[in-house]
Amino acid sequence: MTTSQWTPLSPCSSQDPDTWFTEMQPIPTLDSHGGEDISRSSSPSTTRQIGERQRVNAKHFSSRTPLIREPSLPSLPPNATGVPTVKNRLYIKDLLAAAISLVCFALSFIAVENNEVSWRLGQGTNQLVVLGFLLSIMNLCLGSVAPTLFLLLEAKFGSSTLQNYDGILRNQVLASKLGKVWRLVLGTMLALPIFLSVAYKRFGGGESSKVFNPTAYTGNTSYYGMFAPPGLQFLGERTGIMFFANSTLPFLVATSSTDDTGAEPPLPSQEQSYGYNILLLNNESTAILDIPQPDYVSSVQGSLAIGESWRLTAPVLLEGSCNGNVLPYAKQLIITDINFFVGYYYMPSLIQFLGPFATTRNGSVWNYSYMATGIAAMLWSRIIAVEGAAGGAAEINATPFWVAGNNSVTNPTLEDVGLIYPINDKVVYTRPTLRKSRWLYLVLGTQPLLLLVVILLSISLYSTPLSNGFGMIAILSGIDRISLDSLGGAALSGELATSMKLAIQTSEKDNTGSIGYQVMPTTNHLRNGKLETSVVYH
Repeated sequence: MTTSQWTPLSPCSSQDPDTWFTEMQPIPTLDSHGGEDISRSSSPSTTRQIGERQRVNAKHFSSRTPLIREPSLPSLPPNATGVPTVKNRLYIKDLLAAAISLVCFALSFIAVENNEVSWRLGQGTNQLVVLGFLLSIMNLCLGSVAPTLFLLLEAKFGSSTLQNYDGILRNQVLASKLGKVWRLVLGTMLALPIFLSVAYKRFGGGESSKVFNPTAYTGNTSYYGMFAPPGLQFLGERTGIMFFANSTLPFLVATSSTDDTGAEPPLPSQEQSYGYNILLLNNESTAILDIPQPDYVSSVQGSLAIGESWRLTAPVLLEGSCNGNVLPYAKQLIITDINFFVGYYYMPSLIQFLGPFATTRNGSVWNYSYMATGIAAMLWSRIIAVEGAAGGAAEINATPFWVAGNNSVTNPTLEDVGLIYPINDKVVYTRPTLRKSRWLYLVLGTQPLLLLVVILLSISLYSTPLSNGFGMIAILSGIDRISLDSLGGAALSGELATSMKLAIQTSEKDNTGSIGYQVMPTTNHLRNGKLETSVVYH
């Protein structure tokens, strides 16, 4: 009876010095009686030949002699379940990962750059969530492709150690005996998504705007007119002094001396607004603007999130004419009724407002502007206090105060006399979003760019005898079983006392080939083999 073993031979002089051959030869088996070899002739010459051959083999074997497969293709066993294949330059999985990553980048770009999309998302909620989700998908796509390139680089340019392959496959930065370069690379790959998730959040401070009809948003018709500002409608104030002070205070603060020297700000070169309803047209003219209905403003303010704003735009009367028909009696009352006589109510306020121009500011360029603003605000605040439009929606259809007791007038509403009116205003709704910055786009495109680089480098390493199917099954399928003895003791710990090399050799015949793996000391400098194109390997 005979058994077989792998025995090494020296390289042939006519072959590549890096190509090693082995020979299968029988091992003598002794019988239980005389210890003779019952598988061969018992002649002395035969015995000496066997011994000489064994001594030659022993002489050629050293720590530098690899144990590898013979160049002839081994046949597959009948019960083999492995699937032989040709190595492709591109795999569908890699193309799919690249396509998904690029689509995610395109979506993230649109979520920032497109004004409509970014406005609907908004920075505070959906925009950050969507970008974080897309970055996570791009990271998964990169993580599904990058390990194959790392394995190819290790097999082509690295020490091809078993520990490096294991650490790359398991993505373990702290794996035992893992090379320093691969610790750095794997650590960078783990830190990259964390860095990107922090980096894109640093681009706050942008904004996106959308123009729309407020009626569709609030569901109510927008009323403008001589309304009191929100919060001051129902205080029972009927003189108008409070409304006067509230309206003119922003103008007073913005146009007064800014320091002890008495230096005043210059007159604006164009129209300038102050507060919520004062518009300085020039140094001699001031307009008190009609404002939106208070309930309308309060409703909008309550619906706005932090950082959001509405810019309301409504048409106003720029120029009037006195050549038309005489106004109806009810509409004349607003300027003829005795109730609007301001009398002594405003004297203290006017002294406070205009007094400095008789003393410390008597040479000021603002004196005409203050006079125009004070008179306009005085008349406006008195009308607000008397006619009843200080209220909210419930008083839109109310009868003006000065008309209610007049029997000669059919009770008109505030809208009838022209104090308030519906209007089709336009709203520019602004929301805070991420800034539209090229650096933000670079952050979002980092992973897709790296993925494309990984695929291109993997294609350039086509001849390296690894593919994206490399792993435990591939190694066990082609491993030299005898070489596994050096791994004894690591069945549970998975750790080795020293680094071990995983040699990868190939052999081809016609259009078929095989790949063999063998574990050996790292002191052996055997180079890994190369794959041929259009060859089916098993």
